[in-house]
Amino acid sequence: MSNKFLRLVCGLKPCGNPSQRFLLAILADHADDTGRCWPGEELLCAETELGARTVRRALNGLAARGLIVIHRKAVGALHRHNAYTLNSAQLQAEQRTPVTVTGVQRNTPVTMIAVHRPNENSTPATMAAALEPPLTPNRTPIRALRVVSTKPDKHGAKEVPPFELAAFISTQAWENFEQHRIRKGAPLNDFTRWQVQARLQRFHAEGQDTDEIIENSIISNWTGVFPLKSAAPVSASQGIARPMQTIDKLRRFVA
Repeated sequence: MSNKFLRLVCGLKPCGNPSQRFLLAILADHADDTGRCWPGEELLCAETELGARTVRRALNGLAARGLIVIHRKAVGALHRHNAYTLNSAQLQAEQRTPVTVTGVQRNTPVTMIAVHRPNENSTPATMAAALEPPLTPNRTPIRALRVVSTKPDKHGAKEVPPFELAAFISTQAWENFEQHRIRKGAPLNDFTRWQVQARLQRFHAEGQDTDEIIENSIISNWTGVFPLKSAAPVSASQGIARPMQTIDKLRRFVA
């Protein structure tokens, strides 16, 4: 492979024939330092993926342009294929830009850039001011900018007060509901605690048992609290609506 001839082939002017250019690059890849090579026609067809007739036509075209010289094989010769010699002079003549070799100029003047060196009177404040680019009318100091969020608060402007459990809800039932919400992946915060307690207060005003409502929500695997469907308000005229449940509560209270 000759790098010199490969560079000359890559620098050729456009000729409008890609097959010739590609084939010439393959010949340059096989050539020695003198530009001579002898690849067979089968090898050229395999490396260029061109047909035999296309390869022969491209070789004749390169020879007609004077870029290569074809040495036809002779009977009894050492090589069984044609030999090709790349014409270095013609390749240089058809370059896109003239091939010129320029020497390296010595004693080239070097442009020196002055670097500010702080003197003894320099302070960190003055050095920072010197390093900071000057302000322009279109540039505002970053320190003067203030990001004001227009996103509204999640629960409005009101602040949620700390939660306090009402007296009509037992502490044990409420703790069980808190643990149930944690297991469900929806733990309570103060806002949701006030919401749940407000619903329980409404149900308590209707005469329902809040502890039983919480227990029913846990058993039903609900995250909220809902009124009991079979609940009936207790009054003095009706007596005890659910005597067995009342007895069970009395037993737990006595125990």
